[in-house]
Amino acid sequence: MSKLIISLAIASLAVNNLVATEQPSDLRELTQDKAGQPLFVEEAVPQQHMIEFSLLQKQGELELRVEQKNGESCAYIGATSTPFTGKVERLQYQYGCYSGDLVNGKAHGQGKYYDKKGELRYEGELKAGNFEGKGKIYSEQGWRYEGGLKGGKLNGQGKLYSKNGKLQYEGGYKDSKWDGEGKVYYGSGQLKQEGEWKDGKFHGQGKCYREDGTLQHDGEFEDNEPNGPGKYYYKSGARYEGNFKAGRLDGQGKLFREDGTIYYEGSFNNDTFNGEGNLYFENGSLQYKGSFKDKKFHGQGKLYFENGVLQYEGESKDGKADGQGKCYFENGQLLYDGDLKDGKIHGQGRSYYENGALQYEGESKDGKAHGQGKSYLENGQLAHEGAFINGIPQPERVRDHETPIDQ
Repeated sequence: MSKLIISLAIASLAVNNLVATEQPSDLRELTQDKAGQPLFVEEAVPQQHMIEFSLLQKQGELELRVEQKNGESCAYIGATSTPFTGKVERLQYQYGCYSGDLVNGKAHGQGKYYDKKGELRYEGELKAGNFEGKGKIYSEQGWRYEGGLKGGKLNGQGKLYSKNGKLQYEGGYKDSKWDGEGKVYYGSGQLKQEGEWKDGKFHGQGKCYREDGTLQHDGEFEDNEPNGPGKYYYKSGARYEGNFKAGRLDGQGKLFREDGTIYYEGSFNNDTFNGEGNLYFENGSLQYKGSFKDKKFHGQGKLYFENGVLQYEGESKDGKADGQGKCYFENGQLLYDGDLKDGKIHGQGRSYYENGALQYEGESKDGKAHGQGKSYLENGQLAHEGAFINGIPQPERVRDHETPIDQ
């Protein structure tokens, strides 16, 4: 036989790149919008509204003075110790002036605060010198808040508007931070996020949208990142359904192609296939079942033809057959049984013809018969027994017979 090259039908078991290249890590950028941070009351009006002011001020026929006692500001009538109750048109204090109701010397009821430049900073309800009830806060930076207040902080339902007057957030507040159900908007007015918030962060059930209005993520969040069960929708139309951890695909999940057919189901880690899983053809039939490492076949597994017939079973490494394994023809007949390395037969093994007859048994290297072995014709007749080099049988050496003279 002039040349016998034994090579695998499966040269490589690398996973085809059918997954959309966009990774869901961009969710972290979506949820950490600096411009959308909650507005704190301190940015608009100082908490100490009426600081000690030494001059007496005319208020109609009354002279009022503002003093600070026990850490609290109070308005008094003239030189007396009688706190003032009534309306004031313009009562100055260290940071500007106040206009509105006073009860027992403190802002209480409806009122307005202005800064030193005369710019309105707050208008609404007050109680004992604090923002309490419904009101509007105007920030020096141009932001505006409208909604509930308690104890001088944003509390309850409210709305936050950006410098250009666009609604940026609407929903629950607690101690001046987003808390409870709420919605965040892009500058264009398109809905960006909706769901649960806690201590100023996206936390609980929520949805994220792209600026074109398409849904990007639907699931659980923790500290602004997807964490727990959820669904991620790629721009390409592919989607992922399963578990997230710290914003990445992690745990059990399913990946679907753009046409909705399932591509992969199993274990994920660091946004890709890691662990046990199944890979599918577009027609829905199983393509591979076994172990993965960084999106490649790695460990024990089974590879199938598209018609469902087993193609390979055994060990793999870095996406290629490596270790002990068996390869099969598309008719289901055994092709090879033995050692493999880097996707090729390498070591001890047996290869077969498609009719099931033994073709070769022995040593191989880099996909070719190499070393000691036996090759057979398709009818079962022994073709060569002995040494092979790079798939070529080597002739038997004839031993030189010693002559009597040499003895």
